[in-house]
Amino acid sequence: NHELWVLGDEGGDGDGPTDSVDKFFRVLRLCDELGVHTSPAWVGETLVVPLFSWYKRTPGARDAGALEYFDGACRWPWPDVASSLDDAVADFFLALNEGALDYVDRHRSDAPVLSFSHFVPRVGALFPGFAAFRHVMGCPELDAQLARLAPRVHGFGHSHINVDELIDGTRYVQRALGHPSDGVSLDNDRAGPLLVWCSVESEAFAGNFM
Repeated sequence: NHELWVLGDEGGDGDGPTDSVDKFFRVLRLCDELGVHTSPAWVGETLVVPLFSWYKRTPGARDAGALEYFDGACRWPWPDVASSLDDAVADFFLALNEGALDYVDRHRSDAPVLSFSHFVPRVGALFPGFAAFRHVMGCPELDAQLARLAPRVHGFGHSHINVDELIDGTRYVQRALGHPSDGVSLDNDRAGPLLVWCSVESEAFAGNFM
């Protein structure tokens, strides 16, 4: 979400992004130039599926209060969208996932699927933090897309809270490296990467988790 903040003339030459959607597509173009995959890709016999996402207000939660202005540095191109908490923002990103989901439906067969999103798919087990922040965490429609995808592992971030939960056959993992202000140092057990999937030719080891 911070990646889509638009702060003044970011390009420094008058050619910066006009809004957060413009910046988003610029980032995707840069990824393409660098060889970074932003759509489903095969890694051996495993299908890796990145998903675009945003948060939605949690149904039944109390008024957002100060969080009404969360990600206020984002600029959305739609005149009737006044806040990053507007459902239209999440709906825009969810719609971009439909092509990836269709691709998986056509090509996955019995192949294991690993998926990723920046945002937390659901609150509750995946966000055991302060209730006041639920407005900027879960997204029921993203959770529904994951139910359709049925990945072996889904990695996510955003909340700065370590999570490793098995729910309905999917392992949900957040490896929250955090900021220095979160009390994280480079010499503790949170500093390095975490192996969440190992698939090798030997059936005895295929699908082992660590």
